[in-house]
Amino acid sequence: MKRVKIGLRILILIAGILLIGNGVALTIRSDLGTSPISSIPYVLNLILPNITVGTFAIIINLIMVLIQVIILKKKSSINQLVQIPLLFLLGFSIDLNLYLTQSLDPNNYILQIITVILGCFIMAFGIFLELKADVGYLPGEGLTLVISEAYDINFGKTKVEIDTSFVVISVILAFTFYGKLEGIREGTILAALFVGTIANIYQKRILFLDKILKPEKAIEYVTQPYMITDNFVITISRQYGSGGHAVGEIIAKKLGVGFYDSKIIDLTSIASGFTPEYVEKHEQKLPNGLLDKLYNSNYSYINEVIPPNAVWDRGYS
Repeated sequence: MKRVKIGLRILILIAGILLIGNGVALTIRSDLGTSPISSIPYVLNLILPNITVGTFAIIINLIMVLIQVIILKKKSSINQLVQIPLLFLLGFSIDLNLYLTQSLDPNNYILQIITVILGCFIMAFGIFLELKADVGYLPGEGLTLVISEAYDINFGKTKVEIDTSFVVISVILAFTFYGKLEGIREGTILAALFVGTIANIYQKRILFLDKILKPEKAIEYVTQPYMITDNFVITISRQYGSGGHAVGEIIAKKLGVGFYDSKIIDLTSIASGFTPEYVEKHEQKLPNGLLDKLYNSNYSYINEVIPPNAVWDRGYS
């Protein structure tokens, strides 16, 4: 059964890459520019038309894998090797779809816009499938992930910087070798702004793949009594918007225990003399936790600057 699931994931990944290639081809056929990550191969093809866009895409993606290896050095893993067959598949898909769509020639601006939007939706669906497969990723995502982890930079910010760099390099190449701005237009901006957003919409709306790839596990219930003491603390780890605050209040009310949320920061500030802002910022770094601070005022700060004192910060002497 496990092998079947892995085989299914690989098929979904292949389908995703083929769709990405189709989306890239459609944006190119719109003549309004293609996605940022494909802009360099497209412009290079305009400069050297005897070499296909797919071939240039393979070369650029191989360079991205090489950059990953240089950054990671000895930490390079199978993740980088897996990207190599995938980038060849992407290059093949781009050239195949460009061949299949060679008769497509939008003859007015509205049709061009429709074509580039359609390409964005298809490209986004391909990315969605690539992420759902979760057995490999293309060098564009791979390079973003490696840089963000190696230099502790936000993934989204890194992705924007890489895409921007590709567009800038494409513009320089176009002006230097082609004599004018070509291959970078409003379609490039549309792809940069909306492909990721559309992929996220697919992620939220298309849920049947989750049931196929990750079947629900049987829930194991703990038989009562599950509390053998009257002295206990229940913590709720949550994300913004999950309703954890309301759930915590209901549980506290049913069990007849105290409820603390952001109030714990104010209590700690009063007990310690630190500013609420400092406590909120450093709560995860404080030894023994916030509750311990309510009863013990002898924290020892390791590799920390002296914390701001709430009394002085409030202007009291």
